[in-house]
Amino acid sequence: MAAGDITRDTGFPKQVGNVWMVCGTIEVDNTLRSFAILDSKSYILAGVVMDQDGVGYAQVVLNYNSTNGTIAVDGSNAGPETFYYTLWYV
Repeated sequence: MAAGDITRDTGFPKQVGNVWMVCGTIEVDNTLRSFAILDSKSYILAGVVMDQDGVGYAQVVLNYNSTNGTIAVDGSNAGPETFYYTLWYV
């Protein structure tokens, strides 16, 4: 996959108490990119990204540029790497 690609795990989103959860993968490189994970009516409360290989790291901004449902991610490596994401939203 190329940097900027997004997938969503089968069976998501799921309701968890009063919030919703979505999981999947994103392809990240060392360029800050915005990912539209949800629609603009969905406010992301919290999120986690984890490198599939466990060796890279990423900086994440939720609801990037005040746009609900988006995250911006900047990774540690120049080449694209797969990161798992889990987001909780309302």
